[in-house]
Amino acid sequence: MLCAIYSVPGVTAGQSIRSRKDIFRAEAGCPLVSPSPVTGSALTLKNQGQKPIAGYTLACFRMDRTNPTVDLVFQDDEYPIEPGDSIFEGGFDDTPPNVCRWRKRLIGIYEVKFRDGTSWQTAAGIVETRKWDGSVSYKSPDKRIVAVVHEARNPTLRVATESTVSILGGDGASLASHDCSSQEGDQGYIVDGVRWTPDSQFCIFRLRSSGGHSPMFAPIVIWNRKTKRLYSLVNYTADTVFSVAAPDKLKASAWPTMKPATLSLHVLIDSELSELR
Repeated sequence: MLCAIYSVPGVTAGQSIRSRKDIFRAEAGCPLVSPSPVTGSALTLKNQGQKPIAGYTLACFRMDRTNPTVDLVFQDDEYPIEPGDSIFEGGFDDTPPNVCRWRKRLIGIYEVKFRDGTSWQTAAGIVETRKWDGSVSYKSPDKRIVAVVHEARNPTLRVATESTVSILGGDGASLASHDCSSQEGDQGYIVDGVRWTPDSQFCIFRLRSSGGHSPMFAPIVIWNRKTKRLYSLVNYTADTVFSVAAPDKLKASAWPTMKPATLSLHVLIDSELSELR
């Protein structure tokens, strides 16, 4: 169950709200609630708890059968709300309700921060989190490490055409990072796929050339938890095959033959890896 969630993607103009059976889902302990259905570009939030709220964060959620996961996290809203009080969250077209509706997602509460310094956070599964600033986070299966892909904007086109990657520990400390962007904006790489191995020991990034060079060669970058370093995988491409299997197997293609290859990442030898610095 989720905190203050309305099924806004399924509500259309003229449809009776009362006819919907999945309009509201309440998560136990949730301090914020929306007392009225979210059908437009705004919503009302009420502090139904006993503690003063210092701020909150909204998010779009997607439903995988009955299990919700976070899809997009918006910027923090630092609006104090006293117990029993309500606030009006509104604006123009790019408000959170509209963004979630456009993405065909549910809107809900990601986190609530209290004035005493404590906080409440949704228990929804957070595997891949897309933030409002364009960054995407991928949590390891054991939920102790996070891989983050940041947008790097083309200086001429002013759009994101390349990426930077970072690995963060549970305390938010940086464990490794690499800048895949170029000064020109079309001589680097963009990350278009991320996979964690089921044992949480390796995070794998698939890259694409930002300038369209060598379209069938999709470089593979691997983060090794044991060494805490990033490596480029030599002589393999993830262009047509890119998947993982337990415990640490990677399926890709040999380069340039494009023959299918299955690699056990913990036994890779030095000649197959090039450390990124």
